[in-house]
Amino acid sequence: MKNELAQVLNDFISLAKTHYDRKGNEYLLEQLEIALDKTNNNVQDAVNEARTTYQNVNTICLVNHLHLEKDEEALLEKIKEISMSKGWLGGLNSWNTTNTWPGR
Repeated sequence: MKNELAQVLNDFISLAKTHYDRKGNEYLLEQLEIALDKTNNNVQDAVNEARTTYQNVNTICLVNHLHLEKDEEALLEKIKEISMSKGWLGGLNSWNTTNTWPGR
């Protein structure tokens, strides 16, 4: 799962870099790069990082009125799929993420 998330984040970063003049894009890129760094350095497991990244990207888009392209939306949807916890604690973990703020 870690490798899958890293690949999705790399693809998302590559796409986002093509929209360098889009308002708020720098915040999106920063969030994606932080998530990739955390994933690559085992700071947080893939499910939790995907969950946090999904929420933070949506927050960044909302606050900055940032509209993602179709390809970017598809990658965000893949991040959402990775973020879905498996097992009996999945719902509780998803609920707890609602208090996550963008950060390092």
